[in-house]
Amino acid sequence: MNRRHDTPKQKLDQELESLHFTYHKHVLKRTHPGSWSEQLRRVWNYEIEISLIPAGGALAVIALILFLRPWSSSVPPYNHEQSADRGPMIEAYGNTYWKKDYEKAVARLEDKTQD
Repeated sequence: MNRRHDTPKQKLDQELESLHFTYHKHVLKRTHPGSWSEQLRRVWNYEIEISLIPAGGALAVIALILFLRPWSSSVPPYNHEQSADRGPMIEAYGNTYWKKDYEKAVARLEDKTQD
């Protein structure tokens, strides 16, 4: 056989003739599982890709919620007994005030304007 007339496939076969793949059964078993346990192992070996930006954002929101939660429980609840001694609430100029606080503020402003 003349070397010039060899096809590339024949040349490749000649060069790779000494190489033998010994784990072909193991590879076929992993890529084409037959039993239930092999299929479970195949699912378990999937690689998962997680984007950093959405995952980082989600972790930041969770951390913020967990960080702020102790402070929200430390705010004292509204005490109706303390508000009873302030008197009723009144509305003035579109805002709501305690009547005593409003009267004090008005009196202070009237004193300043008289001086």
